[in-house]
Amino acid sequence: MIVAALAATLPGCGPDRPTTVPVRGRITFKGGPPPAAGNVNFAPLKAAEGYTLRPGYGSFDETGEVVATSFTTDDGLLPGRYEVKIECWRVPPSEDSPGESYLPANYVPEELEVSPTDKTVEFTVDVH
Repeated sequence: MIVAALAATLPGCGPDRPTTVPVRGRITFKGGPPPAAGNVNFAPLKAAEGYTLRPGYGSFDETGEVVATSFTTDDGLLPGRYEVKIECWRVPPSEDSPGESYLPANYVPEELEVSPTDKTVEFTVDVH
């Protein structure tokens, strides 16, 4: 009972949650499929007017398909501008090692704009 009451008062939970925009995309490496499964983090840079900042995330498999999540699975992102950060590991980081990424050392994340008037946002990020 206490958990249900607490969940209803948390930001982003319940019927007063802000409206998200569905966001789908594809991650490619030099125009081809990713070398391994990975993750995408949508780091908010600026909220659209009337919205708050909230990060999003998604994952992709060897097909590169990704769907953004902010509050509930595949619900999209809040309107605003995001930095699209890709993680794709040849050797995942561990306690003993920083890991080895498939992304080049000079990779610069792309930006994604989500407008409150968008019905769906589709994007492609080609890592090269």
